[in-house]
Amino acid sequence: MSEVSASPHPGNTADVTATVPTLPCRAEKCELNIHIGIFFDGTGNNQGWVEKADGNWRQGLANWWSERKPNTLTQLEQRSDSNVARLFRSYPNDPVGGYFRLYVPGVGTPFPELGEPEPRGSGAGFGAGGDGRINYGILHVLNSMYQAISLGNRRLISPETIKALCTEGMVGINPRTNEPNLSKQTQAALKPVGMDRKGGLLMSLTHVSHREPSSKLSSRSLRPRLPAPPNRSWWRCSLMCLGFPEAPPRPGRFAPG
Repeated sequence: MSEVSASPHPGNTADVTATVPTLPCRAEKCELNIHIGIFFDGTGNNQGWVEKADGNWRQGLANWWSERKPNTLTQLEQRSDSNVARLFRSYPNDPVGGYFRLYVPGVGTPFPELGEPEPRGSGAGFGAGGDGRINYGILHVLNSMYQAISLGNRRLISPETIKALCTEGMVGINPRTNEPNLSKQTQAALKPVGMDRKGGLLMSLTHVSHREPSSKLSSRSLRPRLPAPPNRSWWRCSLMCLGFPEAPPRPGRFAPG
């Protein structure tokens, strides 16, 4: 492969004005700008997935007809990974410097962090698992903000709690036991965020969810848990969310109130 050289851009794009940061960090106060990139891959895309023929009957038939060996390579190793995955790997991964990134595999592929060690059959056809993946990304933002300024890069929300929040929806209370319709393990995972009697963040059939009130509650509880000076504090958070295939990069900025 040969490299193609390109001349520098001749000048500024029309009607676009270069800007400088309006909220400069103050080093004497240990302030830090945070940059978070979340990359949602598309249906059937997962850079770390070794796609077996038994999950793809067309591929299995082709392997049998051509007497090819079963696939043992990931999409990344086959160089069949998506542009979303490649952009994820190009995004800085430097928590100490304030850069955090997250890759979310597409629906219809394995996602063990959400209790999907194997592809969900309804993922590719109906988008099952998409709601949980969105919640997973939202919780990553809260964790990154807290991790950036906490001692020892600690997380605000544990992996066990994230999994429970992203795999459970609103639940009712059993009138006989006065207990929520959740397993003891799930209740224990949800208790640190006060959701052990309410359930997780998934949408119900009536499109009702705990997501918005839970996110507001987590955001309000974030500031009291931040370490006091002289530890670091974040001054501005830049969020880039990239989805596949129809969503372009959507940058956003959040400044502490």
